[in-house]
Amino acid sequence: MKKGKTYIIVLNYNGFVDTIPCLESLLKLRDAEYSVVVTDNQSTDGSMVLIQACLEGSIPAPEPENPGLRHLAMPVSVKPLPFLLLDEAPAYPPEAFTRQVVLIKTKENMGYGPGNNTGIRFALQDPDCAYIWILNNDTLT
Repeated sequence: MKKGKTYIIVLNYNGFVDTIPCLESLLKLRDAEYSVVVTDNQSTDGSMVLIQACLEGSIPAPEPENPGLRHLAMPVSVKPLPFLLLDEAPAYPPEAFTRQVVLIKTKENMGYGPGNNTGIRFALQDPDCAYIWILNNDTLT
């Protein structure tokens, strides 16, 4: 197995209520070197502001709609949780690759494939990137 970091790419579009429980469940992963990259595809519902507020601990994280899945995302991780907010760019600063959570705002809603590609391009700029995992925002791990 190749040594290095795994980048988990989660695309968000107007899906705050799904993306936060997904992110909370990912932050429970252990025994792996990973970073979560949430790429926001120009949401119109305030998702990015709400995701940031949850990570900062200023608002509570929404619980999964299905009570049987609550244990996968709850209890929430300790807040505030350090994250980095970036605009989509051709290149990113080296310190961007030291964060466990990175939020990237795209310049426009490009759709599913190109939105994920934004996160992939970010991950591939890290020399330690060994694996990329594309995960739908309504998934709990």
